[in-house]
Amino acid sequence: MAVPERWQQAANGEAFQPQSWMEDFADPALEAILAEALAHNFGLMAAAARLDASLAGTEMGRAEFWPTLGLSATRNESRRNAASGIQQTPTARSYSMNGRFSWELDLWGKLRNGYRGDLADAEAALADFEATRLSIAGRTAQAWYQAIEAQAVVELAERTLEAFLANQRTVEEGFERGIGGALEVRLIRANVAGARSSYEAAQRQRQEAVRSLELLLGRYPAAELVLSNSWPDFATVPARPRRD
Repeated sequence: MAVPERWQQAANGEAFQPQSWMEDFADPALEAILAEALAHNFGLMAAAARLDASLAGTEMGRAEFWPTLGLSATRNESRRNAASGIQQTPTARSYSMNGRFSWELDLWGKLRNGYRGDLADAEAALADFEATRLSIAGRTAQAWYQAIEAQAVVELAERTLEAFLANQRTVEEGFERGIGGALEVRLIRANVAGARSSYEAAQRQRQEAVRSLELLLGRYPAAELVLSNSWPDFATVPARPRRD
């Protein structure tokens, strides 16, 4: 059976290359975020460790085809107590060396079948690693734009609150001058309170979104990640030929 000399895997630490779906966003900031996630995500590191363990098991299975040779050497020294009146102390020394050679002939295909199973396990572990890598990349991209969306919602809520505060000052000044009534003052104050509540809720949602993204990046979730202020422009991305 054809056995590969070495396995190739997309392990952590290699140069990050944007794939086709990443290029559709035309967002360099996203590419930097994905590179960080694929280099420091703890879930991906665990998947890479499982893959390495599976590949090591495959190497061990291939080693069973070869003979084994074991050598051992010993040296013993003993000394008896001196008898009364004898100054010399007898000393006995002994040396030994043992060797063992063994080779299991795979007459019934036990080793070959076991190695085929190890190869299948290694291929499954490699597929799991690639699936985990792709899943983390997709989740990171989604979390990135969800955090940007949450930041845009915060900015919109802030502008809404500022607009209501400006209206409140106008209405209250008119009420003091006798132009408006008390109902308008109560309504504008209620609107200000609602806008302030929406602004605070938007801030909490933004912090949660940023913390979720930081976890995917392998960072401490401190909600300190600086986000982009722009959305990708899909109109500038050239169309690729369709695959039938």
